[in-house]
Amino acid sequence: MKKVALLACCLLLLAAACSQKDEISAVPAESDIQYRPTVVYYADANGLLVPVVRRIPWEEGIGKAALNLLTGTDANLSAAASLGLSPTLPKDASFSLSIAEDGTATVSVFGMGDFATAAEEKNAVVSIVNTLTEFASIDRVILLPEGEKKQELPFGTAVGEAIETLALNPESVTVSEGGSGESLTLFFPNYESTLNVPVTRHIEGEATLERAVEEFVKGPGQIDALRACFPVDTKLLSVTVEGGVAIIDLSAEAEGLREHPLLEKRAMECAALVCREFGVPAVSFRIEGKDYGDMPVSAPMYVNDH
Repeated sequence: MKKVALLACCLLLLAAACSQKDEISAVPAESDIQYRPTVVYYADANGLLVPVVRRIPWEEGIGKAALNLLTGTDANLSAAASLGLSPTLPKDASFSLSIAEDGTATVSVFGMGDFATAAEEKNAVVSIVNTLTEFASIDRVILLPEGEKKQELPFGTAVGEAIETLALNPESVTVSEGGSGESLTLFFPNYESTLNVPVTRHIEGEATLERAVEEFVKGPGQIDALRACFPVDTKLLSVTVEGGVAIIDLSAEAEGLREHPLLEKRAMECAALVCREFGVPAVSFRIEGKDYGDMPVSAPMYVNDH
């Protein structure tokens, strides 16, 4: 009888321990449900806008909560500064937000203030619009500075009509007379190889996967604050797609990438992000037809998630 009682006692203790373990392990899962990864846009020291992920409580009014992350509060300054970035709106800026069933968000921005440069003014507008259009329920944004309808801001940034997602860090373009073209979204690392930065490049002709990869291999061009992913004179030999993987074959000069491990990681991520714009979520490098390292590499879920 003593053995039976002892066995029963052990079983009860084991059951209690398992129950406690289940309760503990359930806490993080429940906590995760309460927070939503939200993409917001901060500026770097060179005035480039960078998408980063912040996690905010999933609650009614989450769009307004996302906008609050753009203001220069102590908490936002600290979070942005840890990445070498800064918020685009003043500390005291506040918002009212309504969203229509057709996907139009109307946002009144109070305390927006006057910006020192046209670039800062433009970045503020782009960060507001693109942060909101990250939400599936929002397609366009009507911006009301100080709650009033205006055609433009002091430096000339247009706000008179509903604004759809805006191009990020567009390069200046020169289009030949009678020419036309399309825009590509490319990604390049900053000089510290800590962030992936989107760039909008206008090209003449059609925007195809192969053309996008070709432009990516060329490097950031006009934007000195970003790094080329490959050594000078690296050429694209071919791009093929097999099983959802873009196979990028490069010339022998690309071997030099192996000497820079941090840049190598960013190069793979940026290449995958470029290809994902065309529905191809992963990449594999080859050099002169030979496989390069541990491949394939998938695009990260978010451009920058630290």
